[in-house]
Amino acid sequence: MKQANYEKHNKIQQLRPDEQSIGLFCVENARELGGIKSANGKKVKPGRLIRSGQLSAAGKEDIMLLNDTLRVGVVVDLRSPGEAAGIPEPSGLRAQYLNLPLLDDPKQTYFFEDVPPESTTNLYYRIMFGGTAVKSYGKFFRLLLEYDEERPVLFHSVRGRDRAGVASALLLSLLGVPDETIFAEYMLSKGVFAHTLGYIFSRANVEYGSVTEYVRAICGLSAGDITELKHKYLD
Repeated sequence: MKQANYEKHNKIQQLRPDEQSIGLFCVENARELGGIKSANGKKVKPGRLIRSGQLSAAGKEDIMLLNDTLRVGVVVDLRSPGEAAGIPEPSGLRAQYLNLPLLDDPKQTYFFEDVPPESTTNLYYRIMFGGTAVKSYGKFFRLLLEYDEERPVLFHSVRGRDRAGVASALLLSLLGVPDETIFAEYMLSKGVFAHTLGYIFSRANVEYGSVTEYVRAICGLSAGDITELKHKYLD
């Protein structure tokens, strides 16, 4: 999708941070994907898919909300193993924990052929196409397919902005959400830039035909798998 088309599009679903918020006090960019509309008019089921920043700052009230009100079943940590070990999840969190890093070392810089050298763009390229990311996306989407409880799956990065933002964008694309709405959800996070997500989406469109086809290819998902994901997470 060209950025100009996104900016001119007048049918973008209006998303508000307060409506998507899950009410955490001390965790950055904590919000659910519930209520976001797919292209066929169905909506992401409320209380099933949550994205956020790292949970280490969660206070007692936040932990109670995650455990007892939201009843989070699985926490997927997208941080590197070093980040996860250095700032671990808070004690008292009862959810199953899974570390699926999208980067081996976020501080290390890699430059890819034909990728502009700006650090943010290169970072996003790694988050989308890097070998570590590709392996983790496969496990992440298989988890969502096989998860048989109606309790939320929460996935998070450090600030809930870049890595969580790309993971959210790929998931919404698989669920059939229009690119314009995906960009609108992504832009709810402070400090992000539409052109970075636009760049990697464009690369996926050129190299694979669409973002959905890219995810299908790297994760080995069948058409039936995507139908099942939509059945599980759309209403």
